[in-house]
Amino acid sequence: MAQAPGTSCGQKEITDRFFRAHPEIKAFQQQIENQLREYQLKVERGIIPQQPNAVVTLPVVVHIIHNNGSENIPDAQVFTAIQHLNEAFANTGYYDPADGVNTQIQFCLAQRDPNNNPTNGIDRVVSPLTVMDGWNNSAQDMAVKNLTRWNPLCYVNIWIVKEIIGPVAGYAYLPSAHGMNIDGIVGEAAYFGSSYPNDVLIIHEMGHYLGLYHTFQGGCTNNNCATDGDQVCDTPPDQSTVGISCNSTANSCSTDALSGFATDVNDLHQDYLDYGNWSCMKVFTQGQANRMNWFIQNVRKSLLACKSCMVPCPSPVTAIFSSSANNISVGTTVSFTNSSSNASSYNWYINNVLQASTLNFSYTFNTVGTFIIKMSALDK
Repeated sequence: MAQAPGTSCGQKEITDRFFRAHPEIKAFQQQIENQLREYQLKVERGIIPQQPNAVVTLPVVVHIIHNNGSENIPDAQVFTAIQHLNEAFANTGYYDPADGVNTQIQFCLAQRDPNNNPTNGIDRVVSPLTVMDGWNNSAQDMAVKNLTRWNPLCYVNIWIVKEIIGPVAGYAYLPSAHGMNIDGIVGEAAYFGSSYPNDVLIIHEMGHYLGLYHTFQGGCTNNNCATDGDQVCDTPPDQSTVGISCNSTANSCSTDALSGFATDVNDLHQDYLDYGNWSCMKVFTQGQANRMNWFIQNVRKSLLACKSCMVPCPSPVTAIFSSSANNISVGTTVSFTNSSSNASSYNWYINNVLQASTLNFSYTFNTVGTFIIKMSALDK
């Protein structure tokens, strides 16, 4: 499938408009870009080692905004989209070319909602705003997101709609919007979980959400590959947005050597952050993986601290016990009675030393002293 009219990305347009309205956020984006560059320079100079990218899992909630039409896609289609997203970021399955990398980034559909209730990570809202113009209209973007939003500090919010009016099929905000009401991804239902090539849309937008620019950002200018263009040095400079067949080549810039390439190389039209034939797109580079992981660990790190991927306890566990005495003589046996709720196992400690794993507990105190009794109640 080639990228068709109406399937472009609106990231640059929404970012430019957002930065004009909020110059302080534009300044913050530049600040974090500078921090990333400082880290890269220290790695290049051997001051610090390149930190390995450990596997991280980010919680996702999919808000399906529908008007009881075909855009109300079934759960199975959402599950497929997340499966494809994970395969692409792991460079496995269908998305497994020789020149892509495993980014070490994965995604889970949230298992608990903001109120700590169980969920499958899919949220459905009926609204005529399923046809919207959010990439070109800030008010409509906010109106859709105000219909339903889970804490953007703890969830990657994805809003799925029937149609984004105009030439755009999806858009996402950069990490500088982390935690704000606008933060997240918007995409059209027809391109979510419907096929491997179509899911390049959500893969592409997730790249933006995690800090990637288009590979053609800034055109051929490449005086410093870490600060020009897409600010990734192992993606060749590119100024073309025209799709070509998967077996064809294109070379829209002649400034590649400034990035450290030995010769002028072809555009990497297989990269997820390029434009063109979606069937060809199967590549994240190591530089892109490192950049996304840096933004996760330094800007979007609250996503890792939340327990959104964990199934909540069916009922809250309450640990309560009482004792038959508090002030006692040497040689006295004290009984501890357990009245906890919603627990299935227990551990008793005296001065932090495990004594028993029983429902109730008795202990004879044969020495003088102060003793701290603790009981942990667990639901296994």
